[in-house]
Amino acid sequence: MGQDKSGRDISAELDKKDPHRWGPGPVFHPTVTIIAGRPKSSWQQQRVIKHLKEMYPDGLPAKHRPGELRAALGKRDPDLKKLDWKTLQRAIAQMPKAGD
Repeated sequence: MGQDKSGRDISAELDKKDPHRWGPGPVFHPTVTIIAGRPKSSWQQQRVIKHLKEMYPDGLPAKHRPGELRAALGKRDPDLKKLDWKTLQRAIAQMPKAGD
């Protein structure tokens, strides 16, 4: 009892202070650090801004149609064919408007 298939002892000692806790020492509390990279939309947003500045050097027209912009960007850059609407809106918000 307390051995695996290879014959190793896998049993743990019962802690004498607390019969419900297994193991010889204190309970291990792991610490987790999550390192988040830049979201996918970040590089797309920068690329959209670059293309919009090339398409509209004087600034984005006041009456622009997001659907048409999205289609034009997809034709210019195949990686932007499946551009998310929020990413496009964020890029548009950072663009200067015509006449500003």
